Amino acid sequence: MVRFLSFLAAVLSVAGAGTAQPLSQSLAGCAGLLEAVQIVVPEHENIARIEAAVAAFPRAAREEADAEVRDDPEAWVAQSLADTRAQWARHGGLAVFSEDSVDAVDACRPVAEGRGIDMDFD
Repeated sequence: MVRFLSFLAAVLSVAGAGTAQPLSQSLAGCAGLLEAVQIVVPEHENIARIEAAVAAFPRAAREEADAEVRDDPEAWVAQSLADTRAQWARHGGLAVFSEDSVDAVDACRPVAEGRGIDMDFD
């Protein structure tokens, strides 16, 4: 639970609260969160929009990692995304329905908007 809350705090820091993390890491975190949502709700009425966001966040994260002058932007994003996937896997599929994860999705919205990523799938 502590790691989940750490992840949530990291994602929420993107929205302005707490200590900032690299934007590329936040974008990768949002990608991992939405992947977890996608897996749990494959029949969602707006699954195509969710899938588009899942694809767009890692691309945006790689672009940002490149702008942050990471040595290997592809590897940086791959590792951040793998870490996020592992965190969500430890919490199980139903974690995406928790209030904390709903808050995390909401924290991803301003990041998405800034990158032109559609998150209108409520």
